[in-house]
Amino acid sequence: MENSKTYYGIDVSQLTLQIAYQIDDIWKDEVIENTVIGIENWLSNLSISESHITFEYSGTYSNPVAYGLNLVGANFSIITAKQSKGFRDTLKKTTKTDKQDARCLALYGKQMQPLLTTLPNEKLSQKRQQYKHLSVLKHEKQAFSNRLHALNFDSKADKFVLQSTHDMIDFIEQQIQIIEQQIFTIDDIDTERIMKLMMSVSGIGEQSAQAILIATNGFEGFDNSKQVSKFLGVCSSDKQSGTSIKGAGSIPKSGVEYVRTTLYMAALSAKKYNLVCKNLYTRLRAKGKAHKVAMIAVVHKLVVQLFAVVSSNTIFDNNYIHPK
Repeated sequence: MENSKTYYGIDVSQLTLQIAYQIDDIWKDEVIENTVIGIENWLSNLSISESHITFEYSGTYSNPVAYGLNLVGANFSIITAKQSKGFRDTLKKTTKTDKQDARCLALYGKQMQPLLTTLPNEKLSQKRQQYKHLSVLKHEKQAFSNRLHALNFDSKADKFVLQSTHDMIDFIEQQIQIIEQQIFTIDDIDTERIMKLMMSVSGIGEQSAQAILIATNGFEGFDNSKQVSKFLGVCSSDKQSGTSIKGAGSIPKSGVEYVRTTLYMAALSAKKYNLVCKNLYTRLRAKGKAHKVAMIAVVHKLVVQLFAVVSSNTIFDNNYIHPK
């Protein structure tokens, strides 16, 4: 049976949305305002159940589109800039315009059939923003601390600059403490259940469980742990081509940076106290694998365990022996 869906691609900009779709293999293009009213008017003429919409994440500019589509129950997929560029390169597109980008996104939806996007609820979305802000604050604190350290070695350092740097560090530290109090609270029954399951995994503490829950929306919309690993960017990416190019496994730069950092810290504990992770790390090191490669494997194993306990609603058993 022929697919009767219409695939739409939306190129998002600050003021407008460039939309492209095909009818009988003929391209149709339109431009609407990137406003709530503009999006609502466009959606009112759409056959929601027979449409699939693909667009690229572009920060706050794409938020109105996502929430508008979510409100009417539309089928939509939000992809990354890397996914979009990779697909455009395979099509050998030499020109890059809003219209061409929208058409490529429509084709991506039709040919790649990406997973539908599930938006987090409002409370979880705000938590995610808070966590990202916390990450920025910690980076800023480290930057000012490094600056202060350098000034302390300068015998001619200006006293005002020294005091100002001290004040900035104190202020940022206060903001970090405030936002941590906002983030690390359990105020929802389902959230508390998921947190309890995650924290039962040896190596996972409260902060790492909260970070993963916020980033993944409690694994909602994920069918398996492999999808979660790709989303978080904790799958190893080997580089090999014939005999001339062969690189060791590494964690890709895509994904959710603050969660990758949290998981790596959790893996340091897991390789000591989580029996499966400990055996995995020891076995890989015995085979001559580098510490970094073994740690990536432990991080990935933690994601598998986390997904398993949450999806099965079962407390982690550190002494469980997997059947061969």
